[in-house]
Amino acid sequence: MKTRTQSILGLVLAFLIMLVWVPSPVRAESYVLPLEELEAEVTWQITASSNRSWRSQDIGKDDKVCAQYDGNDSFSLNLAGTTALTNTSGTWNQTPYFKSLSNNKDYSRSCQGDGNQTSQFFYDDGSQRTSVENWHYSWPATEHEGADNSPIQELKLILPQSENEPLRYEIYWNPFFFIDYDSPDDYFDTTSDTYGDVSGHHNGPSLAYQAWYDWGETHPDGGGGELTFSAGQFRDKDMIHHPFRVEESRPNEQNCGQSFIEINYEINLKPWIKDIQPNQVLGRYEYKNDLDYTPATDFVAGKDTVIQVFLSKGLKAEEQAKALLKIYHNGTNVATLTNFKKDKPNNALIFIPPSRSTCGNWKAGTYKFVAQVGDSKEFEKDNVIFEERGKLKVYAVPVKANYAGEIKIPGNQWKRGANFMRRVYPIAYNDFTYKLRGEPYDASDPSFDLTTDAGQEKLWEHLNALQGNEGSYDLVIGFIEEGIPLPNNKVLQGYTYGEPSSIVVNSDEDMPATVAHEVAHIYDVGDEYFRGSYHLSVNSPPFGYYGWDWDNEHKLVTASDPTVKPFPGAAGSLISEKLHPYDTGGRGLLKDSMSFMGSGAAQSKNWISPSVWQHLFESLTPPVAATAIMAFTGTGGTRVIEASGWVSNTGEVELSLPWTSYTTTKTVVNSPGTYTIQAVDENDKVLASNGFNLSFLMRSNPPLEIDSAPFTQVIVPFPEGTKKFWVMDQNDTLLKELGVSSGVPTVTITAPAAGNEITGTATITWTAEDPDADSLYYQVEYTPDGTDWIILACRLTDTKWVQDFSKLPGGDRAQIQVTASDGINSATATSDLRVPLKGPEVFIEEPEAEASYAQDEGVVLYGSAYDPQEGQVYDDNRLIWTSDRAGELGCGPTVFATNLEVGRHEITLTATNNAGISGTESITLYITPVEEPGTVTELPSKTFADPSKRKVIFNKPINAATLQNQIRVEDVYNNPVPIEVLPGDDGISAIIYPLSGTFQTGQTYTIYIDRGIQSASGQPLKCGYKMSFRVN
Repeated sequence: MKTRTQSILGLVLAFLIMLVWVPSPVRAESYVLPLEELEAEVTWQITASSNRSWRSQDIGKDDKVCAQYDGNDSFSLNLAGTTALTNTSGTWNQTPYFKSLSNNKDYSRSCQGDGNQTSQFFYDDGSQRTSVENWHYSWPATEHEGADNSPIQELKLILPQSENEPLRYEIYWNPFFFIDYDSPDDYFDTTSDTYGDVSGHHNGPSLAYQAWYDWGETHPDGGGGELTFSAGQFRDKDMIHHPFRVEESRPNEQNCGQSFIEINYEINLKPWIKDIQPNQVLGRYEYKNDLDYTPATDFVAGKDTVIQVFLSKGLKAEEQAKALLKIYHNGTNVATLTNFKKDKPNNALIFIPPSRSTCGNWKAGTYKFVAQVGDSKEFEKDNVIFEERGKLKVYAVPVKANYAGEIKIPGNQWKRGANFMRRVYPIAYNDFTYKLRGEPYDASDPSFDLTTDAGQEKLWEHLNALQGNEGSYDLVIGFIEEGIPLPNNKVLQGYTYGEPSSIVVNSDEDMPATVAHEVAHIYDVGDEYFRGSYHLSVNSPPFGYYGWDWDNEHKLVTASDPTVKPFPGAAGSLISEKLHPYDTGGRGLLKDSMSFMGSGAAQSKNWISPSVWQHLFESLTPPVAATAIMAFTGTGGTRVIEASGWVSNTGEVELSLPWTSYTTTKTVVNSPGTYTIQAVDENDKVLASNGFNLSFLMRSNPPLEIDSAPFTQVIVPFPEGTKKFWVMDQNDTLLKELGVSSGVPTVTITAPAAGNEITGTATITWTAEDPDADSLYYQVEYTPDGTDWIILACRLTDTKWVQDFSKLPGGDRAQIQVTASDGINSATATSDLRVPLKGPEVFIEEPEAEASYAQDEGVVLYGSAYDPQEGQVYDDNRLIWTSDRAGELGCGPTVFATNLEVGRHEITLTATNNAGISGTESITLYITPVEEPGTVTELPSKTFADPSKRKVIFNKPINAATLQNQIRVEDVYNNPVPIEVLPGDDGISAIIYPLSGTFQTGQTYTIYIDRGIQSASGQPLKCGYKMSFRVN
């Protein structure tokens, strides 16, 4: 149970300004590369050159020179081209590899060079002969078919390990890539003036190649460097230059040569889409750094979803004007989205469907997402599974409560109590039922006094009884208006003795998170606040917190997971903004938040943690076959009794009468337990039994030991011949006996008359008799259609009930039913009537009324409607959003409106029920022009009767320290007005408190909001704002 001790401060809402942020200077960013084939481009020029000269002699028999050869040879090679490289490593780890996969050989190539050799021959007769050979090098007419098409063997990226490290690379070259076989001397055509083709006879090309070979011997890791980002690409420009020289001197021979190889290159790594991530509540489950995180993978069919498209540094989100996202379901394109929000801090585009129906209601199956930004390469994410989950039903009951004689009725906040839960729970929108009771349950009798233990117990028991037979709801939540004062000057902000009911404080600011908290306990999710009830195998509180073991109420345990951090300023686990928590209901990406299983944070700071989401995702798996305590069986039916009561720690039993008996078509599974309830015949023979366990620990904050523990809705077979029921303890000791009377009561409804139409308050009366003169208990029920029964009152001892029928769903075939019970046996009477149909009640959740949005942002509209007859309105076609200026904006509970013109808009959500009756709710919002940073946007003026507190709402969490001196008020003469500015408890607002007497009736003032205010992440306001207001 989630409870707190707090004081309540009411705020008077004045004007609400949704202020817009622009990014602060970009920090160094790490390069998280995508799991795809990324392209790089390398432009290169290769120059190789060689020069060689030689002299040699032939010596005759008499040691005389008989021949002398003098020669020189020169060769040069020039290549240039651009190579496109594609990642071929298959996965992205620490070393992505790039190779050329193209067959393109369109690069420029040429070679030049020539040589000559003078040969002199000396004869014995003293004569001599001289010959001269000249040759020329040229590119071969026939190239090697099997040769490579690029000089780049491989490009390898060395990914940074932190934001401060650069993106490094290694590049491996083969300048003679065009040669598949032969030596360089054999490859090039060499033509002699004298001998014709002499290819391979001269080695100018080989000498040039030798320069590259020598470089490779001394640089086994190839070339390398750092890529820097500029002009929209990762770039590096470098040169490899390596000279080579050879000098050989042997007897009668001298050889001298030199060569060099030079490679000039420029790498351009194109910007890319890094990743695509669907997001329903969280984008990531775990985050260590930008290279080590676990993406969210559990997606619910039928639940609102946005798609985050993360960009590399070269594709700046704020600069993108054109992008699209194609969505495929089981191979079929179901939607193409072109509207998106720009997530500047994460450099991402967030594609928001215009409505859920746009994407086929996100029905179960396999999804593929294909994104393209501008003219970048398409990026694809495939095999994303959306799964169906089970259904969930909660009965919301406002309570007319007694506080030591003071009667309090809750306001209407409870009607919106499920909106948070609907957003954060892994359940489809249409699979969550939050049934609203039309009128408060009357617990105003002094016996319900909530300041007493007995009153608290009685209210909890009565809420349990509203379940009806066979447990219609997963949880009944009773909403009381205020916390319950305790003797120690603290306040109990709600309580429970266990399923199936919890009592929650309606006026509690984080009441919606409390609703989600209490429902999660049904699925064995533990607390995360200090000294709570911990279920460490499911969800851990922050490291070092200690509390009581979920499965052993007497065992103290300590949270030992060091990765679970506390949320600052409250008691619960931190949900880091690095996990990309996202509210599809309009708030978008959230900053650091707290798990709703904790306590003490503002409602706006509560969210669902990865561990709770994953556990609930598994817990809500739709049953293939019945696996719960009751499983469907044949059609014979079994008569059962539903038993409830209390057992003290000394073994005393108090029965909560009446026990309800009925016939069920479900099989009753025998449950083990330390206590049993036995059906016994007149000879004390046990005919049937079932067990139950007790807990003398109330799961509150902190858990409290109680003297009496409840058992509730224990299902026990009720065979023929049963004369009494025994409550037995673990030692088989009889603790309590309840006799079964032989007679059955009778009951007759005396008013209102059957068939009448009732529109307002009427008194229901009846008469009843019991042949055994037993005391009788009465239950009054109502149905608008003959099938869906609502318990109006239970455990009555009087024979009348006053009911306001205007609070009930209408129907032409409505009925009243009164049940009379002697504690075991019961009888019913029904009476037909007609009650007028009602229209749906409509709720706009987002945006805030009077909020302002920049025109290029788009606005997420989120709302709901509840119809008294049919419940939640799920049909998108019966939920219509309109603007008084733009007309129809879309259908469904969530709409992303991108076509709103600058100016004031009245936004209306209209819901229509099956009978054609409509209900509406409207708000006003403002669309402001896109302003350059540094400008001031003037908002429409206002008139206030009570200017004592003004509230400014921002569209992101703010850095409270930056509020001072950034909000000011001036009068018409530009004189400053003394005010005090304090941050709001919700983390996204500022409250302006004027000094007493500051604002004068009939005067006009102007409030200024300067750009110095920063978001929690350090972003300044996009522009300044000002607004004039008059005091009446």
